[in-house]
Amino acid sequence: MRALALVLAACSAGHGTATDGSVLDHDAPLLVDVPGIQLADCSHFASIEAHVAYLNQTRSDYAAHDRWRGIPWSGEYHMMVTFPLQLAAASDLAATAQAEAARVIGGGAPGGVNVPGQNGENREMWIDGINTAAWRITTFEYPGDWTVPMFGHERAALHPTNGSARMGFFYHDFGGAGPAITRMGVGAAVAADCRVAWVLQFAP
Repeated sequence: MRALALVLAACSAGHGTATDGSVLDHDAPLLVDVPGIQLADCSHFASIEAHVAYLNQTRSDYAAHDRWRGIPWSGEYHMMVTFPLQLAAASDLAATAQAEAARVIGGGAPGGVNVPGQNGENREMWIDGINTAAWRITTFEYPGDWTVPMFGHERAALHPTNGSARMGFFYHDFGGAGPAITRMGVGAAVAADCRVAWVLQFAP
């Protein structure tokens, strides 16, 4: 499937410096394989920067909550905080996330454990490399997922209404069962039917 692949290491628009010291050029040409389609045409988020800011802000919103260790619904709550609330940008992880997003939007199977949305009301997610330095989360966003219906709530996988997302990311912490994750890179790929593959790649 032809797709528009985008990537970001989370920093401000224009030129920035990632935590690994590399320069990020957000004014560089995007890789466009679907003429006329931009991320903002299909996603709730106008840019990947906006999504990354949302992810880190929502983690901060859960600062006072107990942490979760393990796969959602089969792990456990704990009180050992080893991750910072704000995960720092890393261009190497963003490049890895970009490649994976392009792969799965093109028909490849997401890696890891499939975690259904809470009560079947939210989209599913895939969690790979749990408790390792190669932790990764993959989700798909569909048109309308962030729209509140007359009855119910947003369907997006990475929304606070989804208990799987809360346990799996928003207040997740390996809690000594794996390394202390401090860095994140985000990639997105947009298909011609406006599905968006989001990949979050993490590392110490």
